[in-house]
Amino acid sequence: MTKQLKRLEDNKKTPLLKVKRFAARLGRFSLMGIFTFGIGAFTIFDRYNNYWDKTIFRVQTVDFNILSHTLPTKLSYTIIQNQSEELQRTLDSNYSLFGLIVTDPSGEKVIASSGNGSSSSSWKAALNPQELKNHPYDFLLDPPPLYSQWRYGDSRAIERTATNLTNRGQVIGRVYYVRGVKPTFENDFYKWLSNPIATSSRIETYTMAILVCLTTGFTCWLILEYLLYKKEVQKEESEQRENTLRQQKDSLLLQLRERINQIKTLQNRWEQERIISTSQAQELHSYNQILQQEISELRVTVISAPVITTLNITQTELDKAKTEAESARQKQQEQESQIKQLNHQLQVYQDQIVRAKEEGVSLKKLQSQVEEVKHARSKAELELKQLHNSEQRFTNTITSLEKQLASQQDIQAQLNKQLEILQRTLEEREGQERESNEKAERATQQMALLTEEIEIIREDMGRHPLNKFEKSVLNCLQNNLSQKEILTQFDVGNGGDNSKFTDFIVVLTNCIIVLEVKSYKGFIEPTGDLRNTSWMCRRGDDTILVNACWGRNPYQQVKIYTDSLLWRMRNSGRNRSLKLPIYGLVVFPSEASIASSIESNIGGYYRVTTLNSLLQTIREIDINAKSRNSTGMTPQQIVQSLTA
Repeated sequence: MTKQLKRLEDNKKTPLLKVKRFAARLGRFSLMGIFTFGIGAFTIFDRYNNYWDKTIFRVQTVDFNILSHTLPTKLSYTIIQNQSEELQRTLDSNYSLFGLIVTDPSGEKVIASSGNGSSSSSWKAALNPQELKNHPYDFLLDPPPLYSQWRYGDSRAIERTATNLTNRGQVIGRVYYVRGVKPTFENDFYKWLSNPIATSSRIETYTMAILVCLTTGFTCWLILEYLLYKKEVQKEESEQRENTLRQQKDSLLLQLRERINQIKTLQNRWEQERIISTSQAQELHSYNQILQQEISELRVTVISAPVITTLNITQTELDKAKTEAESARQKQQEQESQIKQLNHQLQVYQDQIVRAKEEGVSLKKLQSQVEEVKHARSKAELELKQLHNSEQRFTNTITSLEKQLASQQDIQAQLNKQLEILQRTLEEREGQERESNEKAERATQQMALLTEEIEIIREDMGRHPLNKFEKSVLNCLQNNLSQKEILTQFDVGNGGDNSKFTDFIVVLTNCIIVLEVKSYKGFIEPTGDLRNTSWMCRRGDDTILVNACWGRNPYQQVKIYTDSLLWRMRNSGRNRSLKLPIYGLVVFPSEASIASSIESNIGGYYRVTTLNSLLQTIREIDINAKSRNSTGMTPQQIVQSLTA
C-alpha cells in the first residue's frame, strides 16, 4: 500500500517537474542569449574600433602619402591654368570620404574643398581656418612642384616626416589633408541595426560577428542543455538504480527475515529431536547397564555353578573310563594273541608226542612241557575273561557318564543360550543407544549450522553484533597492522540513501580500504559474469547463494560502499581536499577457496581474498596506493576528517 501511494505521488510530481525543467531551459536560453548578444555587441565595438582606428586610418594614411606625392603638382597646374572646374573634380575624386581642402598661401581663406556643397561629411568642421591649422598640408607652387616635401614612414605612422627635398617656385596656395571623423558607436550600431544585411564590409563584419556569437552561444546552450540532460538522465538512472537496489535490499531483508524465522522453527524442531534422542539415549544407557549387570551375574553363575563343576568332573571321569576301556581292550587283544600262540605251541608239542610214540622215544619231557603250556593257556583265558568283564564294566560306565555328560551339556547350553540372548539384547540396545546419541549429535550439529547461517544472514541486515569470523578479522587487523585506524560498521550512506553499514573501514597512510566480510566456507564461484551475476558457495553436495544486501554479489556490494564513501568525500565541504584512493576488499574465511575466474578478473581498486591472505593483500594495496596519495595526512587525521 505504501509503495502504491509513493508511486501515485511520483506520478503527480512528474508534470510539475517537466514544467520546472522547461522553465529552467527557457531561463538558461534567455540568459545565454543575453550573454551572447552582449559578447556580440562587445565584439562589434571591437570591430568598430578596429575598422575606424586601424583599417580606415591606415588606408587614409596610404592615400595621404600617395596624394602628397601627386596631388600638389596636379592642383598647382590647374590653378596656374585657371581650371577651377578641374580643380573641383580633382578634389571630389575621393567621394568625400576624407577632406581635401585648397586655401590661399596663408591658409586663412578656403578656395575649394571635397564634396563642395555637401554638409554631411564628418570632416566639414575642419573648414574653419582655426581648426584647419591642426591638419597636415602641402604647398602649391608656380611652377608646379616636382618633389614631395613630406612622407609617411609606413601605414601605421601618425605624423609625417620631411623628405629634405626642395622645390623652387612661388607659393600660390595650400592643400590640406583632413581625415574623416569616425561616427559614434551608438550611431554606427544603430545604422547596423537598421540594415544588418547591407553590402558594406563594415556592416557585414558586424553581422558576421554577431551571428558567430549568437551561433556560438546557441551551440553552447545546446551543449549545456545536452550535458544537463545527460546529467539528469544519469541522475534518473542513478536514482532508478538506487531505487532498484533499495527494492532488492528490502526484498532480500524480507527474505532473510523469513529465512531466520524458518531457521528458528527448524532449530526448535532439531532441539526437540535432540532432547528426545538424548532422553532415549539416557534411558537405553540405564537399561543397558542393567543388562550388562545381568550378563555379568549370569556369566558368574555359568562359571561357578555346580553343574558346570560336575560337568568337568564327569568329563574327566569319562575320559579316564574311555582310556581304561581302551587299555583293557588292548590287553584283551594281547591275551587273545598269547592264547593263540599257546594253542599253536600246544599243537606243536602234541604232534611231537605222536611222533615220539611212534618212534618209542621218552615222552616225559614233552608231557611236562605240554602241561606247562596248558597251565599258561588256562591262566591267559582266565585273564581274558577278566578283561572281558572289565571292558563290559567300562562300557557301562562310559554309557552312564555319557548320559550324565549330555544332561550336563544341555543345562550348560541352556545357560549359554540365555546368556547369548541377553548379549544380543544388549548389543541391540547399545546400537539403539548409539543411534540415539548420533541423532542427538546430528541435531546439535544442525543447530550449530543453523546458528552459523543466522550469523551469516545477519551480516547483510545492517548493524549487528560481530560474529565469530568478523571478530577474527578484526583481531587480525588490530594485531598485525601498524599506522592504521579501523572503523567498525561505519555508515557510508549519503543524503536520502538508506543506511549502508560497512563491516570494516581500514584507514592507512596511503589509502582507505572498505572491507566486506563474508562467512561462507566452501568453493566460491560466479553463476555467470562475475561482476553482474550471483555468486554461489559449494560445500560438498550443498550449494548456497552468497547473499549481498546491495547488488547481486559481494563485488557489487563493496563497490556500492566504495562509491558511496568516495561521493561522501568529494561532495562534503570539509573533505573535498581529501584526495585519497579508496579500495574495496571482500574477505572469506581461510577454509574457503575462490574460483580463479574471480581472482584473475577483479583488479584495479577491488580485491577478493581469504583471511589467511588478508594482510598480504592489504600491504600490496598500500604499496600500490603510495603514488596516488597526495594528502600527507595521518590515519588519525583522515578518520577525524571523515567522522567530523
